[in-house]
This record gives sequence, structure tokens and C-alpha cells, in this order.
Amino acid sequence: MKLTDRIARLTALAALAVVAALMAVACGSDPTATPVPTPTSAPQAEPTATPTEDEQFQSEWASLIEAAQEEGRLVIAAGGSGARDSRPVWDVFQEKYGIEVLITTGTSNEVVQRLLAEQSAEVYEVDLFMMDILKQNQVIDASGLRELEPLFIHPEVTDLSLWYNNQYLWADVSEKYVIGYAAIVNRDSIITAGYNTDLVPEEDVARIEVDRDFTAPWFVEKYAGNVLMMAPPPYSTAGGGNYYTIVKHPSLGREFLKDFMTLLEPDWESDNRRACDFVAQGKYAWTFLGSNVVTCLDELSESGLPTAEFAMEAGPDQQPFLSGGSSAMQISSPINPPHPNATQLALNWLLSVEGQTANNELANVRDNRYPRPSLRNDVPPGKTDPDQRREPGVIYELCIECNPQEHIEAIEIYEYAQGIYEEIQGIN
Repeated sequence: MKLTDRIARLTALAALAVVAALMAVACGSDPTATPVPTPTSAPQAEPTATPTEDEQFQSEWASLIEAAQEEGRLVIAAGGSGARDSRPVWDVFQEKYGIEVLITTGTSNEVVQRLLAEQSAEVYEVDLFMMDILKQNQVIDASGLRELEPLFIHPEVTDLSLWYNNQYLWADVSEKYVIGYAAIVNRDSIITAGYNTDLVPEEDVARIEVDRDFTAPWFVEKYAGNVLMMAPPPYSTAGGGNYYTIVKHPSLGREFLKDFMTLLEPDWESDNRRACDFVAQGKYAWTFLGSNVVTCLDELSESGLPTAEFAMEAGPDQQPFLSGGSSAMQISSPINPPHPNATQLALNWLLSVEGQTANNELANVRDNRYPRPSLRNDVPPGKTDPDQRREPGVIYELCIECNPQEHIEAIEIYEYAQGIYEEIQGIN
């Protein structure tokens, strides 16, 4: 083959290849270019505002109220004074929320024994328990109370700056189960005393200017053997504690207590009502160491009986102290409450400004009595006795039945008083 022929043939093949390639492109393509769509952003949801703490609380509070109202009932077990004195306060709660409040009562011992018996049988019928710390401790020892602080949700309750001394005043040693919400300031004489006005002339009452005068020679000579004292309990806490306050105060102390219990040659009683009747009947001129007995005598005087509560302004050597041990001043919640939402609502309401304002206005308003002042700093004094109110900014060294640290020392003091009593009685 000639060279020219070969060149011509290669040229023809190349031309055919180009034509084939062009035809392939033409057959596999769209003569009109397809536009590529531009991606669009998805619509953005409007950002949700984070609820404020107040909004979160209001929502939680509204839900709690609704759940409590569905339960419809609140059951409180209380000692006599707790049931009687706090009933008007709980009436406010009942009317506000439409929740029936049932308060079961009896003597303090009956109430606590009934509660313990029910819990032992796994019967749980009580939501709140209003009792002095002595009885509360019996339930604590049986693991019958639950911790309170996890139940507190109201900001007025959880803000400690709104409470006396910037803290909750727990009555139990573990500071978990029993909270005090009211306390009186005691500015009177340390010794609790009452007397029969037919047997004790007013000039003798006027001669008693300080507590130590109860062991002065003239008093011992005239009244020894004509005195009834309440026996120290076999165990106790700071509750019920005239023995405790006598020993605690440096103006009196242990040696005075021993002299007081022996020099007056007293008879001894353990039943408050019987002791009150004995003095009212004139079997004894004086009674000592029983606050319930003295209260009874004061009430009998209003009925015209010859009885009186001894009252004396404290001397300069006695500092005022707080007392918060009544069953109308302390509260707890037994385990497995039948109405848990009503329980939480009631507890928060009682400790709030509204509940404690009601306390200062309505609790214990009877027979010339006064409400015990709330331990909140931000509620009006209401109808509380001006002499029993705390002074602003004052922190009281001694707080009977509302400072759990007093509990340990109180046990030792009662053991000391019990030892004196047993020595007097000849008990080995």
C-alpha cells in the first residue's frame, strides 16, 4: 500500500471517529440545559422562652392544688392544745382550697399510741402530726415520720432569710422530721407555779421578788409540807421542762433545783388534772413544775375558784428565752400519708406568709389567750401578746423545745432531777 493511500485511510478513520463521538454526545444529552434548583432553608421555629423560676413555681403550685383538691381531705392527729388552738387556722385552709380538714384528738398519749398502733398494723390514716417533741420522738424512734424539707416547694418557705435566725428551727436532733413554726418569748419568772388564793395571802406573793425566794427561810418555814410538785418524768427532752429551765439558767442551776425539791418537803403528783384539783380544793397551798397544772388553775380562776397562776416579771439576772414546745407550735408528717398532695399543700401553706399570718391572728384566741408568735420575720404580729414577741434582730441564747441541740443536755438534766426524786422517795 502506498504511503499516500495509508494517510488517506487514517484521515478517513479519524474523521469517522469524530463524527461518531459527536453523534454519541448528541444522542445522550438534552438540547436545553436543565437548571439546577437552588436549595432553600427550612422555616425556623420561633424560639421558646425559658420559664422564670416564678413561672415554674406557679405551674407546679397550680398542679399541686388540683391534685390535692382531687384527694379532697386532710387528716391531722393532734394533742388537745394543738387541735383546739390550731382549728381556726385550718378552717382558713379548708375554705380557701375546698379540702376537708379532719383533726383527730385526745390526750397526747392517746394520740401517739393510736398512731403507733396503726402504723404497726400497716394502717396509715394520718397526714400531719401536731405534738410536742417528747411525743414526736416516740414516733421518730419507731421510724414513723418522714423528712419534711423535700416537701417544701413554696419560695416563701424555702427562703431561710425570712425565718428567725435565718434557719428552720427543727425540734428533733436529726433536724429532719419535726419543725417548729412558732415560739413565745418568756420574760417572766423561771419557776412555774400556781397557788390557792385562800391559803396564800397577797402580801406573801408580793414578797417573792426573785425565783430564789421560793427557798428563802421565811417561805420554807411557812409553806414546807404544803406544796405539791409534779414529778420528773422517767425520760424526756427539753419538752415539758421547768426542771430544764431551772438548771439551764445561771441564776438558779443544779444546786438550787436540789434545794427546791427537798427543802419544801413536797408531795408528788404525775397527773396534771388531779394536781390542779388538789390545789383548787385547798389540799395544797402551792404547786410547782407543771405548766399544764398552772394553766388549769388560771382557767379555774375565771370560773370563780380561789386559784391563780403565779406571775412575776423576771429579774435583771434572767435573760428572756424562747419556748416553742406546744403541740400547736410544731408539726411533722407521718410516713405513707393517705393524702400526699393535700399534705404537701397544707404544709407549705401553713409555713407560708398567708398561713403564718393566720396563725398570728387566729390560733389560741380563746379565754384571754394569745396566738404564739410565728417564727417568720415577715408576717404582722396580729393578736399575739406584745410581751411574748421576739425583739427584732435579737437571737435568744436558749430556745426550749425548738433547738435540737438542747435535746441532749435536757436528757442529762432530767436524769439528774430523777436522781434527786428517787433519793427523796427512797428509791434504790
